[in-house]
Amino acid sequence: SGPATQPTGKKNVPSATGGRSLSDVRYTEEGLQVPVGNGGVTSAYYWTQTLDEVTVVIEESGDSRVGDVLPCNVRGKELDVRIKTTTGSVRLKGADEGNIIIDGKWGGKVRPGDSSWSIESRDGAKDCGRCLILSLD
Repeated sequence: SGPATQPTGKKNVPSATGGRSLSDVRYTEEGLQVPVGNGGVTSAYYWTQTLDEVTVVIEESGDSRVGDVLPCNVRGKELDVRIKTTTGSVRLKGADEGNIIIDGKWGGKVRPGDSSWSIESRDGAKDCGRCLILSLD
């Protein structure tokens, strides 16, 4: 399978950049983002990719708000994560349309059965230092 890229169609809200600066983002003449560190950065998440896998990282927002970023202290069972061949979404279970974290089309096809997601702590953080990681094959 070819590598996938960022989901499209999200609103820009200042948030997770994983230490990457949005000012580092460059665009081609066609308007496509030039990869930053073999991936890319948006205001809500960042991703890296190899020939076989894409890793999307959505960090916690630092508070309990929802929409566009991962709410602080959210638990995996509270999330509805859908990884399909050409689309993907992350939202809070039972949430309305305004509480979508990401939703869109991948830049290529992924293998849903070989893809996974997890919530992980970052660098020993105890509160609001976790992130949601999508591993797309």
